[in-house]
Amino acid sequence: MVELLPREVSETITPKYLRELLDVNSDYLTADEMQRFFQRYSDSFEGIGAYIMKDGDRIIVAEPMPQSPAEEAGLLSGDEILEVDDISLRGKTVEEAVALIKGPQGTQVTLTIKRTGRPEPFQVIIVRQKINASSV
Repeated sequence: MVELLPREVSETITPKYLRELLDVNSDYLTADEMQRFFQRYSDSFEGIGAYIMKDGDRIIVAEPMPQSPAEEAGLLSGDEILEVDDISLRGKTVEEAVALIKGPQGTQVTLTIKRTGRPEPFQVIIVRQKINASSV
């Protein structure tokens, strides 16, 4: 087993301090956050069918899944999600954004989208569906 930090440091380091050591493309997940992360990529879930990621302080659509409600609603890679059901995503993590976007099959979610090339944000109403996802 390879230890990246001395044992006395790795056993006493706080998540806040650990996050400060990471580069901008890394993040620290607690055990609960890790469990939610794996659930997000399980075989199926109820939501809109889009991969969401953080780009700086923005939550963006990395890619809508093929034949998903997100794709059918016209979401595009690079779309910034400003709000979910009038709740601002400013300062939210990807996990918090995903928790707001997911919901029971057949229910609606309203996303406020900012798209490059469009002067004003616009809203998209999407009906959540069961999404079958395969992860590598």
